[in-house]
Amino acid sequence: MTSFQNLVVTALTVAALAAVVAIGYETSPLPLKYTDVDISVANSCDLNSQGCVRLLPGGGQVGLSLMPKPVPGGAPFQIEVVISGIEVQKVEIDFAAAEMDMGLNRQVLAMVRSGLYRGTTTLPLCISGAMNWRVTLLVEASGERIAVPFHLGVPATH
Repeated sequence: MTSFQNLVVTALTVAALAAVVAIGYETSPLPLKYTDVDISVANSCDLNSQGCVRLLPGGGQVGLSLMPKPVPGGAPFQIEVVISGIEVQKVEIDFAAAEMDMGLNRQVLAMVRSGLYRGTTTLPLCISGAMNWRVTLLVEASGERIAVPFHLGVPATH
């Protein structure tokens, strides 16, 4: 092969790799791939004893409640999200273990009526006992993706 052919093959290989990376990034289900508004986490509300409400920058609020209380590990539980003050297109909830990788735990919540979203999920059990989770509501509203974080401690089931 001539040096020109080598150059062409190298350029095409780099272009193909860049395309694969770009497509993978855009279609990836990974949590918090991109957000327009990130709200700092507040650990003061215990989702195991009550629903928690977070105010949104620019107005509006998001309330999250999980039932039953305390949230069981390895068993189904209900998720309820109430949103007011913004026009919502989509709501997802993501559970990420704080201490270790427990896999992708994200789902789209179903709209019951305007401002009310529900779903059911099951968190995997941790063989080491209790597990702390970073819970993030991903709210798509008015062309923005808003990340609303919460904290959840799931007690050991032994």
